[in-house]
Amino acid sequence: MPQEFQLTERVCGISMNSASAGENVQIRTQELIGPTEAHLLDRLEQIHLAVFAKIPGIPLPSLIDHMLVVIRPDLTGTAYVNELLIQAMVRVNRAVEASTPIYRDDITEITAVDLGVQVPPDNGVIVVRSSGWRRSLFFDLGPLIPEHGPRTESLEKVLAQQELLLLGITQPPSTPAEDATK
Repeated sequence: MPQEFQLTERVCGISMNSASAGENVQIRTQELIGPTEAHLLDRLEQIHLAVFAKIPGIPLPSLIDHMLVVIRPDLTGTAYVNELLIQAMVRVNRAVEASTPIYRDDITEITAVDLGVQVPPDNGVIVVRSSGWRRSLFFDLGPLIPEHGPRTESLEKVLAQQELLLLGITQPPSTPAEDATK
């Protein structure tokens, strides 16, 4: 069941350098981190302290297979833990019939991932997903900064990249001409 929550402070991002009071600090408002990146656990801890710990009834991290957190501009939010109906749109390299199992080696491209929940572009979003022992984190807190504006890239395409990272599939980068035909 979706869990409603209220933040008391506007989370803008994660600091990328240390700074004393009055000094400039770089912040990352959006990031996609794959399971092999060394700073994944650190980012998960930081996001946990800033957001996840504020969600009443959230399970222990070891019990979370997947989670979507949507944060509205008024700092209210909804967390979906282990209840999403995730569907990926993939290109396969062999003919398949309906109800046929698809294996990792059958996939040549992942074009979109649908979580089954609409996330408005003016909402912050955090997505944690697992595949076996592998975990990935995507967050975009930029829309919560009024001067930043709403998200412009397709969330479904970013989540497709996350799926590729989780499956360990390397996909050759597409050219602008290929992107125009999709």
